[in-house]
Amino acid sequence: MSSSFHVRAFGAVGNGTVKDTTAIQAAIDACHAAGGGRVVFEKGIYLAAPFFLKSNVELHLEKGAVILGSADVDDYFEWHSAGMNPEAAVYNTRALLIADKAENIAITGEGSIEGNSAPYYDRSNPDAPFWPVRDKKTRPGRMLWLILCRNVRIEDVTLNDAPAWTIWMAGCERVRIRNVNIRTQWQAINTDGIDVDSCRDVEIRHCTIDTGDDCIVLRAIDRFLEKPKPCEQVLVENCTLRSHCNAIRLSYVRDGVIRNAVFRNITIQNSRRGVICQVPSPMETPEKDSNIPVVPGPMIENISFANLRIEAEQPLWFVLSDTGCARGFSNFRFENIAAVGCRPSVFKGNAETSIKNLLFRNVELTLRDGPVTYSHYRAAEEKAAALSLVHCNNAVLENFIMQGDNPQNMAELPLLHVEGTNKIGRASCRERV
Repeated sequence: MSSSFHVRAFGAVGNGTVKDTTAIQAAIDACHAAGGGRVVFEKGIYLAAPFFLKSNVELHLEKGAVILGSADVDDYFEWHSAGMNPEAAVYNTRALLIADKAENIAITGEGSIEGNSAPYYDRSNPDAPFWPVRDKKTRPGRMLWLILCRNVRIEDVTLNDAPAWTIWMAGCERVRIRNVNIRTQWQAINTDGIDVDSCRDVEIRHCTIDTGDDCIVLRAIDRFLEKPKPCEQVLVENCTLRSHCNAIRLSYVRDGVIRNAVFRNITIQNSRRGVICQVPSPMETPEKDSNIPVVPGPMIENISFANLRIEAEQPLWFVLSDTGCARGFSNFRFENIAAVGCRPSVFKGNAETSIKNLLFRNVELTLRDGPVTYSHYRAAEEKAAALSLVHCNNAVLENFIMQGDNPQNMAELPLLHVEGTNKIGRASCRERV
């Protein structure tokens, strides 16, 4: 039976006022030195500055236990490690909890970790769609940061109020996340739920994620790891997602290989976009001012979505910028999808790279009234009310139903628009208006 190390036995107070960082780290270090075990947080509020989780250690938060991130901006230091290129880290290299090349680690229990985002945002306008960030250089870029770790387990805990990304896993293997609740401020920009970056063998099950930015992200941020890795073998199932931005995101600028992922039995509620795959040009993003060299572009392939219920302004949005670059953009399956939205779903490649091998089987897109706005890619979006296929190759629509009333300003548009697209199969593709 593994040993338990109670943080109070190492001097933690747990009153939410005294910083317990030293005691927390001492308990973790003792547990690690003893060969592993469980570090226990009893009921209380444990104010903490950044600390490190080490191999063979389980952080266990009992019901009523809270690890509260310090509100002192100066507590969060820039942190570098062998195997990473810090200049390629998104935002900065500050975090509350850091695990570096750790193995057999876990965060469990019915307690919570609270990021304490208030000091990092200007909340003077409560009606603003997004609050301005006071300083992205000092705001911790993530709450939990796992780098090149193996055998990771996160179960039953609640993760709230991260100042930016809640969990960033970079280059990790065999990660299991189950029964986790994540919530960030709805008006806090960049507050993602789970960012799976260059990881292999990841399972995310039975989670509820409600965020101001993306809920679940799959990326392979090129050049962050000294030895780049693909993001592959990812399973997400039986989750409920709600996002002020995108419930599920695949890729962004400067990514590598993202492949072999399955999303199934997912409910997406009241989100701006449901599922997106975006490959922009760096000039369309904040990274236009970056000195990081442009890479050949991502390869995104073999991604399947099954049994999704989507309620979003724009249910599906797969877009390669006109000036964007991708090595591959292929093999996407959508089966048993019921989506409701007020903006068209879009699948858009470009003249150099098409989206290849799209399968839509038992898909129902229902239009509802709502705000109709267009993105940078309005040339593709403004030509259809329900579905636009532009620069696609080999798209098959089986039992595909488009129905509902065209939203305002779109009443004259066809439900389906096809342009620059080869090999379209339409088996039982119906329009019901």
